[in-house]
Amino acid sequence: MKNIFLCQINNLFGNSCFLPYSVGLLQAYAQTKEEIRDAYNFRGFVYTREKPEDVVRRTRGLDVMGCSAYIWNNQITHAIAKAVKEANPNCLVVMGGPHVPNRSEKFFQEHPYVDLLVHNEGEHAFSEILLERLRDGNYQGIAGLSVNVKGQSFKTDRRERPSNLDEIPSPYLSGVFEELYTDQKYEYHTTQEVDRGCPFSCQFCDWGSSVYTKVRRFSQERAIKELEWFADKKTDLVYNASANYGMTDKDIEITEKMVELKRKT
Repeated sequence: MKNIFLCQINNLFGNSCFLPYSVGLLQAYAQTKEEIRDAYNFRGFVYTREKPEDVVRRTRGLDVMGCSAYIWNNQITHAIAKAVKEANPNCLVVMGGPHVPNRSEKFFQEHPYVDLLVHNEGEHAFSEILLERLRDGNYQGIAGLSVNVKGQSFKTDRRERPSNLDEIPSPYLSGVFEELYTDQKYEYHTTQEVDRGCPFSCQFCDWGSSVYTKVRRFSQERAIKELEWFADKKTDLVYNASANYGMTDKDIEITEKMVELKRKT
């Protein structure tokens, strides 16, 4: 079995932190593929600010490291990725997230320990990367990537955004985070998406880089079941990640369900 660690680092707020939702989605979708389930062992998450040497100690023999980079974790994510690559030279280091540059011409010269960049939504691309890792390792045929080719960036074709978001299972409902609750070290906050995309192009906002994208929704049933899961886990804070929450009547229905669950639990 090949070993994978997923890295999405957040801050601690007292004894509370966010579950690593973005990389949880990567795992949830990847595990819908039988070939990936048979070949890969998802060994856990790096989701708090650990020292790079501590991460290295628990990632010996690592085959793939998937990292989600944001403005608040970019430097420590790179420090960890570099340390992991030095300790595991054959490890494939994949980086995505909002802080990955769209123009990657000089990126791999400055960060040679990163093998692949994933642009925009990453669930489908990451699964294709894992499957290609089992074959020829020719990542230049996978859409939506920048590939490190001896320090030079090879950018593949743009990937179309998925139209059916419910192809991507919820990491909450599919059990991705259950192990974190078995030996619970923190009080966990959660992030919920009810849709993706934004019809506006405000340049001060990360959504603006996607310019006038169609809003695609997750099913209402999924959103309600996630809220019930949050209530069951006694979640103190739910962060809504939609660009324009409240723009449809479906959002009102979700809010009413939150109120109902708050009163009940």
